[in-house]
Amino acid sequence: MSNSIKKVQIPFFVLVGLLFILNACYEKPEFPVVPQIGFNSISASAGQDPNTLSPTDVVTITIDFQDGDGDLGLNETDTLPPYQKENEDGSPNEFNKNYILDVFLEQNGEFIPYPLPNPEFNFNGRYQRLNVEGRKTPLEGIINHKVIFQRNLTQPNTLLKFRVQILDRALNRSNVIETDTIRINIR
Repeated sequence: MSNSIKKVQIPFFVLVGLLFILNACYEKPEFPVVPQIGFNSISASAGQDPNTLSPTDVVTITIDFQDGDGDLGLNETDTLPPYQKENEDGSPNEFNKNYILDVFLEQNGEFIPYPLPNPEFNFNGRYQRLNVEGRKTPLEGIINHKVIFQRNLTQPNTLLKFRVQILDRALNRSNVIETDTIRINIR
């Protein structure tokens, strides 16, 4: 008894027809071109600052997103207007960061803005491009963002919550969401 493999050739037009049918069966979702976000989860873990070796708390915020044209994210090379660090007058450019994060601290039963070390400091950041350059296609998924708190700069058992908004490359602002609360510097 011999095993033989028979080579089958599929005509090109049949292959193209199959691909066309498969593509027709898939409907692209329709989302607004202004990004939409929702709260997914928040967690904290102990860490260590690699420079000072001091203990830290790393808070990870996970949000869900949808965007109709997929123009989300900025790379390190995105430094020309409108994404430059500073405006012509030397003031910080609000569009240099695309992940807008406000931090709130529980104090006497109320949440107040987290005290910042100086007026220039903020918790805003960047998330990387999420779509292939030049492709306009709907996107949905999750974005994880990490915030590091030095334990020596926070009170024990600090209760925090966050407000999040993202921007796309066309400078459209998403809705604003608020996270659940989380406790850091637990002792």
